[in-house]
Amino acid sequence: MMARSGLKTGFAIAVAALGLLAAVTAQAARTETFANGIRATVHDASEVSAMCVGKADGSREFSHPLAGTVALDAATRTLYPFDVTFVTNALADMTGFSTDVEVEVFILDGIPTGIGSSFARRGAIFLSPSYAPVDAAITSYITTHEMGHVLTWAFIDGQPGRWDAPRPARAGPRRRRPRSLPCLPRPREPWPRTCATCSAACWLPAASAWKTTR
Repeated sequence: MMARSGLKTGFAIAVAALGLLAAVTAQAARTETFANGIRATVHDASEVSAMCVGKADGSREFSHPLAGTVALDAATRTLYPFDVTFVTNALADMTGFSTDVEVEVFILDGIPTGIGSSFARRGAIFLSPSYAPVDAAITSYITTHEMGHVLTWAFIDGQPGRWDAPRPARAGPRRRRPRSLPCLPRPREPWPRTCATCSAACWLPAASAWKTTR
């Protein structure tokens, strides 16, 4: 009887260990290097959720050594995180440049506190969930937009001269833009100053600019 009991106990421990291993595997980040030179480590919603620490008001917070701390609002309705496959495909499909940059991508399962949308930091992208399923086209638009900020921080902000590199191909002199004007009415010319409206350098309008800056 004792032998059988020991066998059952050992079997139960093995099953529990396998279950734990499966859970860890499901939450493991995936790292891929694409033909364009982007090396992305993608953390899916379940992994990010596991990183979170809950608070009394229902909000949560997680920290990552490379990306810093992010607070998430308490959920008030069903949210739909981005699809991992759509995100990786979007990064892989970025063309017109060849680079060498690493980025941490966090697929959030909660809306970022005080931001309310997807955003980027130096070397990191945070994709905010939606109130409806996010299709491949919208995923691609948002992911590549945020990746554009990462590329800017990596290769342009520290080298102001690169803001002028696309200008010859676009023709015409660079025109000064009053800081009081909102982003959209301004001439679409790269300008290495902080925009008064969006508090960030206005983004280059086309990926073709990267052909001359990289």
